Amino acid sequence: MGNLFRVMPDAQARAVLDAAWECGIRSFDTAPHYGLGLAEQRLGAFLGTVGRERARVSTKVGRLLVPRPDGRAVPDTDIFAVTSTLTRRWDFSDAGVRASVEQSLERLGTDRLDAVYLHDPDESPDPPGALHSGLSALAPLHAAGTVGVLGVGTKSVAQMAAAAADDRVGEVMVAGRYTVLDRSARGELVRCSRAGVRVAVASVYASGLLASDEVAGTYGYRTAGPDVVRRARRVAEVCHRYGTDLPTAALRFAAQGPGVASVVLGARSPEQVRQSVARATAPIDPALWAALEELEPDPGPAR
Repeated sequence: MGNLFRVMPDAQARAVLDAAWECGIRSFDTAPHYGLGLAEQRLGAFLGTVGRERARVSTKVGRLLVPRPDGRAVPDTDIFAVTSTLTRRWDFSDAGVRASVEQSLERLGTDRLDAVYLHDPDESPDPPGALHSGLSALAPLHAAGTVGVLGVGTKSVAQMAAAAADDRVGEVMVAGRYTVLDRSARGELVRCSRAGVRVAVASVYASGLLASDEVAGTYGYRTAGPDVVRRARRVAEVCHRYGTDLPTAALRFAAQGPGVASVVLGARSPEQVRQSVARATAPIDPALWAALEELEPDPGPAR
């Protein structure tokens, strides 16, 4: 919804959201980071037509959107195809988190958020400080009912462990670390389950590489290298041997992870939404998982 990699027209974004709603999806995750507020604006406009009270909405804090000093609208230097007068600033302080939540409430057209995640605190200049100060800043908002569950979203297994060890955290969203290619978060999934921390698994298609049997595109939001492409193709071959395709196996593998409560998926078209929903209930030969375990070691996180 935030123009990841390339522009998505407003009508197309709305069609994707309509398809998700028609398929029974009622949980939506977003962040200020995604398109410098564009994803939140689009989701807010959509929810205003279907009823905010009928959906679970989560967003994130940590990348505060602030006006550019020169006031110019310029193309985003990150991975989103947007032009804006806003820029991002790492800010997990009390004032920064409060400002971020207030901005998100306005863009989303709501007065409450069902969950708020600290967004990639491990990538900030001070990871331990970001975790502590961010959660401390969210606590009074939680007490006031503005924010529901407190969470942490991360691509780091170490940050996932630190978050799960904090009794203020009710949810962890881990991106790209529990897929058919990278299972590095498996141990932490188990620990989160034992600690009663809900886990949402994201980027199960590895940002694109596992989204089709063609096995091409991006891995970890960068062009996939030859080694990871080779391994993904080998995974696809094993999937075909057991009567399924790579994207279906990718989704179902993540969904059945220990302690996994939800899978977070993106889509560029209504058809992609419907495909993912169909994959969620497609029959799978249980022997497939053992066969995938026998493949060569994981390539590890994308760098």
